[in-house]
Amino acid sequence: MKTKQEKLEVTDQSIFYKLFNSSPDSMIVIDNNESINLINKSTENLFGYTREEILGKSVNIIIPERYRSKFQSYVDSFFNNSLSKPIGLEMDLHGLKKDGSEFPIEVNLGWVDLNGNTVIISTIRDLSDRKRLEKELRKSYKILEQKIILKAEENDKVNSALKTALENNEMSQKNMDKIFALSNDMIGITNADGYFIHLNSNWIDFLGWTLDELAAKPYIEFVHQDDQKLLKENIDKINEKNEFINLNLRMETKDEQFKEMIWKITGSNKNKSILILANSSQVKGSETQSIVNIINSIDEGITFSDKNGHFEIFNTGMEKITGYTIKDANNVDFSKLIYPDGKDRQNVLDGLNLVLESSDFVSSDTEIITKDGIKKYLIVSTKIIEIDGEKKFLSIYEERQSENSGDEKKLVN
Repeated sequence: MKTKQEKLEVTDQSIFYKLFNSSPDSMIVIDNNESINLINKSTENLFGYTREEILGKSVNIIIPERYRSKFQSYVDSFFNNSLSKPIGLEMDLHGLKKDGSEFPIEVNLGWVDLNGNTVIISTIRDLSDRKRLEKELRKSYKILEQKIILKAEENDKVNSALKTALENNEMSQKNMDKIFALSNDMIGITNADGYFIHLNSNWIDFLGWTLDELAAKPYIEFVHQDDQKLLKENIDKINEKNEFINLNLRMETKDEQFKEMIWKITGSNKNKSILILANSSQVKGSETQSIVNIINSIDEGITFSDKNGHFEIFNTGMEKITGYTIKDANNVDFSKLIYPDGKDRQNVLDGLNLVLESSDFVSSDTEIITKDGIKKYLIVSTKIIEIDGEKKFLSIYEERQSENSGDEKKLVN
């Protein structure tokens, strides 16, 4: 969010007062003596003062004492035309209610010509809910991170053993059964004809089919028709890459529904077998599921991705902001979807270098194009998390108002 140092000349006073009083955000007009000249109803509700109690008073009445000198220096600098950034994003600022309680706020300053006088109009937003959600997210993410680390350590050992055995055709049925039982994933091995020849019981729990039913016809017939082409194309690439390929696919359940899954596939050059490691795109476990529910309940977009841009988390908020699903995002270069302009995309990629150099969240303003062709303005905060030696990106996307008159602009018909 940026504050523009442009003076707004109010030519229609009635329109200004209507907009001022109807704003859901607290708005305060301050003169060059830092006295409060005007407030709206939202300010009364936010700070607990009536208009009569606050008009004519110093703005310090709503700023805790320890912040007053710093706030005053910002206001003075703004009057001297030397400040161009919002206060709330530059300093740890709090507001002070009538009852003496404090709360985090974001303050934006702008010029207004009102009744022939140049004054500052200050927009104040309560950040209490956002800070609470961020704290809950950080707490929840630590739990989720530990679960991902533990699962990655367990599955890496299992997957490595399976891949080696598949390539060398050296694993006994007894050892195969042991590894299949240890894995949290759904594991399947297919023959050159495209039929399952080994499966673990996790498939039964997820899809409802018996193992015999799953082995009775080519496995691709259980995959949603719209996803079969993607699967075939990547199977052709297996022998070239000789590594796991990640896919988002839908498989048919016994009750004729389709469930989204994340597949990891690799193959053997010797016997043309394919190893499939699959899990639900929805995280299992009551504790972890509650974390996912928290993440999905947050209005901000939350993503968790690897260095190749593969998303492991792409929450409901992100779907609402962009119009894309996790399947959309993982099947293409997602940056090209939301940053179709090559220059914009390169600026974003360059910004990731700052993230790599920092141990904390790095925030920046950006503009994206949604699936419907709408331009949206966002604040993106990204942090690097290292899991099992691999760097992953945790990002939070928050919508902000456009610097222009409209919040959104349709760019594509």
